[in-house]
This record gives sequence, C-alpha cells and structure tokens, in this order.
Amino acid sequence: MNRILRHRAQLWDQMQFFFGEYNDHQLHGVIFFDGGLDEVLLKKAVSLSMDAFPILKCRYVEGRRHPYWEETDIKIGDIVTFVDSADVEGDAMSFAVNKTWEFAGPQILVRFLRQAGQESGALCVIMNHMACDGAGFKEYLYMLGSIYSGHEVHGNGRRPDRSLGQIFRRISLMDRMKLLLLPDNLSKHDSGLNFPLNGGSDPMPFIARHKLDSVRFKALKEYGRKSGATINDIILAAYIRALYRVLDNPENRPLCIPCMIDLRRYLRDGKAGGICNLTATIVCDAGEGTGGDFSDTLAKVKMDMDRQKSGLPGLNGLYKLQMIFRLFAYPAVKKIIREKFVNPLIAMTNIGIIDKNRLSFGGIKVTDAFVTGSIKHAPYFQLALSSFNDSVTFTINQFGSAQDREKIEAFLRMLDGELPC
Repeated sequence: MNRILRHRAQLWDQMQFFFGEYNDHQLHGVIFFDGGLDEVLLKKAVSLSMDAFPILKCRYVEGRRHPYWEETDIKIGDIVTFVDSADVEGDAMSFAVNKTWEFAGPQILVRFLRQAGQESGALCVIMNHMACDGAGFKEYLYMLGSIYSGHEVHGNGRRPDRSLGQIFRRISLMDRMKLLLLPDNLSKHDSGLNFPLNGGSDPMPFIARHKLDSVRFKALKEYGRKSGATINDIILAAYIRALYRVLDNPENRPLCIPCMIDLRRYLRDGKAGGICNLTATIVCDAGEGTGGDFSDTLAKVKMDMDRQKSGLPGLNGLYKLQMIFRLFAYPAVKKIIREKFVNPLIAMTNIGIIDKNRLSFGGIKVTDAFVTGSIKHAPYFQLALSSFNDSVTFTINQFGSAQDREKIEAFLRMLDGELPC
C-alpha cells in the first residue's frame, strides 16, 4: 500500500486561503511565442515540475489543528491542454481567468494556444496563490522552461524550506524584539475610499491589461535615475494621482496604498529555500492630496517609501502574525484573522522583472510575457505590474460587469497619462 505523502501548510499558504473571501487567490501568467511548443515535451515538463514542486499535485486539507497538503493521483491530460485558436491573445486572456480548486487539486492548470495557420502561440499558466507568490511563480516558469529545454532539476533530497523561518532566522534577536515593540500600521489599510465599481448581478472575472513599450519604459527609468526614484515610486505616484481623479473624496482624505514587498531581500543572494510565499505589505502614506504636479507627488511618495525601507520593511506585522499562528490552533487562527485582519480596498503589487534570459523553452523565441495576481471581488481593487524585455505590463483583475471593465480600461489609460514621460 502506497504511503500518502503530506506537506505542512505554511503561514502564507493559509493566509492566501483565507483571502478567498476577497479574491480568487490565483496567479496568472501568459507567455507569447514566435513558434509552437511540443505537446509531448510540455506535458513531460509539467509532470516533472510537479515532482520537483509536489504541492502542485496536492489537495489542501483543513486538519483539526493544522492544515496540510496531501498528494493525490493526477492525470497530466487534465492539467495540460493544447487548443488551436484564431485569436490567441483573446483566448489567452479568457483562459487566464480560470482557477484551480484547492480541495481537490491539482494546484496548476496549463494551456498552450496554437495560432491557426501560423507558427506562434501562447502558454497560459494558472497556479493557486497558496502555493507561492509572484516571485515564486516566476521561478516556477523558469524551471518549467528549463525542464522543457532538456535540463535536469537538481535537488538535495530534502524537502525545500517554504517557511517564514528562513527569513526570521537571518534577523537578529535584538531586531526581533524591536519588531514586537513597533506599532503596527495595518490600520492604514482602510482609508475608507474605494474604486467606484457596480459589480452587477452576475459579476464575471476579467483581466484588464495595458502595456508600455520599451521606449516609454526606458524614458521612465532615466527619469527615475535623474530624480533618485525607483520605477516603483514613479508608478505608485502616477497611480495615486489617477486614483484622486476618480475616487469620491470631497474631504481630500489621505490615500494610503498598501504595496507588496518581496522578503527575499533578507536572504543570501535573494534565494529562497524553495518555491513559496515570502511577501509582506508596507503602506505608502503620502499624505493628503497629490501636492501639485507629478514631481510633487513623487517627492511625497519617495519620502515615505524611503523612510520605511530604512528599517526592516515588511517584517513588523508579519512577525506578530507568525506569533499568532504559533500560539493558536488552526480553528482559532482562522477566527482571529477573519475578525481582525483588514484587507485593503485599494492596493498595488509590483511582481518585477521576468528575466528574458531565464525564460527559455528550447530556444523558441519568447516575444512577450506578463504575470499578474489574484482577481478581486468588488470593492477590492489592485494594480499589478510586471516587466519583460524592457517593457512593462499593467493589469487590473476584477470580478465585475462590462461597464466595470470599460471603467477600469479607461483608468489604465488615465494612469498612463499621469506618467511623466
């Protein structure tokens, strides 16, 4: 009789599960090719990738005291599909809003769309956000491409470390004590402002996408170099300015924007022990209003972000959250999080650079790629961005009506117009 293999569900695995009240808790990636992928090779690569990252072939089980991942039998034909398409881009965006089901598994869906009559196509990958964050998802895509290209996956024979312990073990005892004493800014998540959406009686999932080409992106990087600001600072400033134009805010209340931060910055070489969730949140509070022109808004954003980055960004609330998970059994943790956690109405996440040199599938040219996060239920709203080959893609993922989609697409154009170049 085969032994059923189980894997411990880590803190962020569980938190992403709780977030199912607010979003679909899925990661969505699309890679466009100037050529086609081989069906047999891709199915083999996905199968081997699940051996290397076994949570993908698991189901999620809410145990009495602790939840866990349990490996199940899977059929690769149910996970990987090949479809001919007359509209690869449109069909890719339609497929990308699907979701996995954590209680049954597997935690990944893959489809390759072949452009009818042409040697081109798109690879769509959907993964349960409980398995990893955006940075981990990119690592998975690199690994999948590497396996497809014929490279072996090397491991040390041990289960990879997916825990937050790999972060906090690198933080001194003194700094950990400071984290316990610092005030928590999570209350800033709720500014009482929300993006105007109607949702409709039967909201449907969609991904609204807007792309800046390499010329624009390089100009923004040069603007940032001259102003001493990061690309993230620049886009956040433009996001705030665009939001002030559409939000119902006659009292001019401060708009605080939670931003995701990658905790791998605390690890040696930025490398995690395995594909996992290692994110946290910092809240940009640029004060009331936009301050005038773009440079004024950027200065306000940069000042607050620099202040937060000077300490231990992202670790304050997370360290306290880890204490809750250690002290209480799962049912109690679930109740505490649902009662006390404030999910931000408006947020932003920068998934970062998709490395064109590491995203390789047997030498077939990748023409474009983007990664985006969860699809939100109204009134929750989030801007996501990722970059590939010196271009950046903005996405806003929403359950909503056709009117909501039009409004969000117009907002993305407005955001573009707020950028300084």
